[in-house]
Amino acid sequence: MDSWCAPLFTGDKWISGAAAREARVKALGGVENIVKAAGAAGGEYAARIVLDMATRTAEPPDDAKVVRLRKRA
Repeated sequence: MDSWCAPLFTGDKWISGAAAREARVKALGGVENIVKAAGAAGGEYAARIVLDMATRTAEPPDDAKVVRLRKRA
């Protein structure tokens, strides 16, 4: 299990999965602040590499069947 998605008690309810991850990211002020904090701890380069890796992984493959929507005039 992804530790960022582990169950989290918010004070009135338990959340898990993406909601827990987003709550943790929000609590730290967003992803950019997380990267800055990692940098302050000496790991900015590593954090940037992982961020780039995550971005590349999240992008659809070149052969994905994506239909682009046309802009309305």
